[in-house]
Amino acid sequence: MDDTIDFQEFINSKTILHDDTIDNYFDGLKLLIENSGKVDIITYNRTNRILLFSVSVLECDKDGNYYFERSFEKNCDIVSDFSFESLNQNARMSLIIGGNEYDYNKIDPIINVSIQYSEFKLRITFNEKPNINDKIEISYRCYLMNINDRELFVKNTIRTKTNIYSDGMCLPLPLDNN
Repeated sequence: MDDTIDFQEFINSKTILHDDTIDNYFDGLKLLIENSGKVDIITYNRTNRILLFSVSVLECDKDGNYYFERSFEKNCDIVSDFSFESLNQNARMSLIIGGNEYDYNKIDPIINVSIQYSEFKLRITFNEKPNINDKIEISYRCYLMNINDRELFVKNTIRTKTNIYSDGMCLPLPLDNN
């Protein structure tokens, strides 16, 4: 795998500009274009607030747990640093990529630009029936790369600490048994 790109080495070699004043793709893209030639990547933070009273139906898994699931918008190249807040102590979040479920704390980053053929979903699972007024907040960092780096990620295999991204798919790395 000589053509495999180590994500951490790649990101450490890039000039990154973070902006706390923006929180959406269009403002991020504008910032990237304005700084073309000066920076390789721009980042910004996003927060999604989910109110259960706006969810019409919760599904039930094989263990009898209620859950809410939705597709994640792939409107940035890379996503990292997920945080999950809920006053409901029985709620937990996981990420589903290509049918594999991950604890959001154990997969970082997620390279959206390299998973063209994998569905990416957020899942909130409740160990007990949730209250109608439960509020959930999900925050994460979005990355937008320059066009050359974006094409590099689409055409090559990318390796992170936990996953390998290749041919439009994301697969978990084998566990180290040492």
